[in-house]
Order: sequence, then structure tokens, then C-alpha cells
Amino acid sequence: MSGQGRESSPQPYGWLSVCLRWPSLLAFSIINIALIATVIALTIVSSQNDGFVTVPSSNTAKDGEVGDIPDTPWSLGILWTSLPSFVFSLFGAYWAWIAGSLAERQPYVELRKEGGADARVSILLDYRVVASIWRWWGAFRKSHYMVGATTLLSVFLTYLVAPFAARLFVSQVVTVSKSLPIVYNQTYTVDGIDSTVDWRPVFDTVSATRLYGGNKIAWTDDERAFRPFDADSNLATGTSMAANTTAYSAYLNSKNNLKDIKVISCATGYRQVAGTLRVLPSTDAPVIQSFVETGEPNTSRPKLWRVFEQDIFGAVTFNPKMKWSTTDLGTLMLYTAQRARPSDPLATDVLMEAIQSVFTAIYVNAVAVHGFETLSEPEKATGSGFVPTTRLFVVTWVAGIIVAFLAITLCTVAVVHFLLRDAPSILSEEPQGLLSMAAILEKSDLLRVASEIRHDVGFDGEIRERAKGQSEVKDRKWRVVKHPETGYWVVRAARNVEMGAAEGLLS
Repeated sequence: MSGQGRESSPQPYGWLSVCLRWPSLLAFSIINIALIATVIALTIVSSQNDGFVTVPSSNTAKDGEVGDIPDTPWSLGILWTSLPSFVFSLFGAYWAWIAGSLAERQPYVELRKEGGADARVSILLDYRVVASIWRWWGAFRKSHYMVGATTLLSVFLTYLVAPFAARLFVSQVVTVSKSLPIVYNQTYTVDGIDSTVDWRPVFDTVSATRLYGGNKIAWTDDERAFRPFDADSNLATGTSMAANTTAYSAYLNSKNNLKDIKVISCATGYRQVAGTLRVLPSTDAPVIQSFVETGEPNTSRPKLWRVFEQDIFGAVTFNPKMKWSTTDLGTLMLYTAQRARPSDPLATDVLMEAIQSVFTAIYVNAVAVHGFETLSEPEKATGSGFVPTTRLFVVTWVAGIIVAFLAITLCTVAVVHFLLRDAPSILSEEPQGLLSMAAILEKSDLLRVASEIRHDVGFDGEIRERAKGQSEVKDRKWRVVKHPETGYWVVRAARNVEMGAAEGLLS
């Protein structure tokens, strides 16, 4: 049961734990390489494709569904936080098995060295009784560098890499573009803004939005009115859509012609241009997000431009409390200037800005209200839907830390495999249980030393502590020799080995 010489041992470097044999080290290396390849591949895919996989989220519930009740496993990210941590915890446990076996084997390696080894690194050493988090320090102090390195790496894999792996993946909401069927129910009509238009509601709308911060009419922004469209299918909550449409606007070029008195002359201009409009649907009115022009602007005047420009000056409301007398259009412009600069509303630059903005707002609202007519047969087209989608991303810096430690571990496995050949032990089986230990100590000097210590006066049961203070133990080197009769390894003090050799020569 105790270790035999090299000739009778099935392996030239003595018995090895299962985890230190080449099939196990090879399997560990394959797992290591697979983890490295997986992390690197997911990192590349994540960076190139806005994440590497789509995960369910309560935020992407469709209209009409309950979206505020979270699906706990997905909402908390249990799968993509716990699974990586679990995998790397198992990987760390595998490596801890390897590191622990190397540490347990080390005293038996020291005993087989040619010149023997000090008691503190051989017969008095047992790394199993030292916590792994501190074991590496003692191993480095005893020059057991491989034991120290593998144990320290085990600590990092267990207490650093495994917790970091829980943050390897993170979920983020990204916008994914998809084709979306679009329907147009209205079209622009050049005859919409005619002499029958009642301008007071239009002025009231401009007053509400410009002076009092009211909501804009649907399908308008501050400068343009857009041809409306709608999605021809249900949209998930938060999904915006984009489609080709036409924007209509009017503007004034104003300048002050005199210095001493304010005479502001204005030249009207009209503009319509095709482009891509992106909106966020809502129950009240779609929210205009962006408009990108795709065609050449058409700046020709509309068919009834003269009717429009004349009629907006026609509405007059008498108000005895006003400090001025003008048309409803003039009143709206003056109120706008007053809101912009209460201290000096009649300043030229203020008046010019107010006149231009009010004129544009009136035309935009007039087009939105009166400029479109309903189609008898809706037009269909294809637009884009921008769906908020929860995707998993790889946290790059966490992946870098993990890959670095995996690479170090892979290199260490190769070093362990080759160093085992140069570090034979005295073991021929696993030193498990008292019977195996008794076989190792058969005919050894240690039995005599232990017996003497136990019979000392005042012995308190602590053999190891007493042995550490005896020069017969601590000041000698210990090694193994083959028993001449049985051929098994026997633990002897190096001095006794030399004396036995001398006696053999004399005989």
C-alpha cells in the first residue's frame, strides 16, 4: 500500500488523483477552450448585432395587454445572471479539485527528492488543514510555487470570476426596425383652403398653442403639416413608425425698410416636400419625432394662395380693453410679440419674429384642418416599425476579465501536466483513511518518533506541536528509501539513510 520504487509503479511519477491524470486535464482544457470561444463569440455577435439574443420583457406588451405585471424570472434577469455564475462556479470547483489534489500530494513529492526535505515541508506539512484562501501564501513561502499558483488561481476563479460572471450579460432595450404595412386614408387637396374657411377657429388654435402652450393639432409641428398615415396592423406599446409622406409649410421673408419708424415688409413663400416622417402613435395624436426630406422642395404657390393671404386679414373682433385697433391676425401677432418680450413687444426684431411664426402656424393649422380630404379607397404602402426590443448584451470589460483568467488557467494546466513528470511522489494509491496512512508509515522512523513523544512526561496529546520543537525532527531532512526485503518505500531521516548505507559497505 505504501509507494513502491519507480520500477514497480504503474506510473513513473506515482499515484495521481483522477483530476491530475491526462484525460481529466484534457477534458478540463477542452471545457476551458469552449468557455473562451463562447465568451469571445458572444462578445463579437453582441457588438455587431445590438445584442446576441432577444429576451421577453413586460415593456414590450402589445396594446390591450397587461404590461405592468412583470414576469418575475425574465424581469429580474434570473436566467442570464444565475446561469453564467453557476457555470463558472462549477468551473472553479473543477479547478479547486485540481489545486487541492496538487497541494495534498506535495508532502509525498518532497519525501521522494534525492536529498530529502525539511520536516516543515514534508512530514509536518498538510495543506488540507489550511483554508484555500490562505493556503497559497504558505505555499509560496515554502517554495511550492505550483501549489501556490494553482491555489491562488482557484481563489480568483471562485471569489472573483464566478461573481463577475453574474454581470457578464445585461439586458437593454434597443429599437429594431421591421417592415410595416402602412395605410393612407387622406390626401391633400388644393381646393381645401378656399373662401368658405372660417379663420377664427384657426386663430384660436394658434393662440392656444403659441400663447398658452396647448397641444398642437395632430400631424403638425412648429413649421409643417404632414399627410396623415396609419399602421395597418397592431403595434406593440412604445413602437414608433415611419413612412413616406409630404410636408406643407409657408413662411415670410420680412425686413424693416425705414429707420425712424417701423415699416415691416413681408414676402410670402410656400413649400411642400416629400420625406420620411417618424411618429410615435398615441391615443390622442401621434408624436412627431423626426422628418427627413427625401425629395426636392416644391416652392410654387398653391392654387388658392391669393384667397388665403387676403382672407386671413378679414377677421376683426372688437375688444374695448385692447390698447390697439387691428385685425384678429394683427392682434395675434402683437400678443405673440408681447409674450416673447413683455418689456418691449414693439421692438423690430421681436415683431418680425412674431409675424413670421404666426403666419407659418396659421398656414400649418389651416392645411391640417382643411387641406386634406378622405379617400374613398385607402392607399396602401410599406413603411417601417421601430419596435422597442429587449436584447442581451455582453459587458465587454467583464468578458475581458473572464477571458484573461480562463487563458491563464489554460496555460497553467499545460504547466501542471509537464511538471507532474518531474515531481514523482511515493504514493501508489490514494492516501485515504488510517489504514493507508499506516501502510505508508510501516517500518519508518516516524513511528519511533511518535512513540517517544507519546511517552514523554507531560504529553498533552499534541504530537505535531511537540515534534516541531524537537531537533531530532525539525533539524533533519526526511526522505524515503526502498526497504531491502519488501521493495516498498520507507520514510527515514536522511542521517539514518546514510548510516544504513555505510553499514552496508562495511559488511
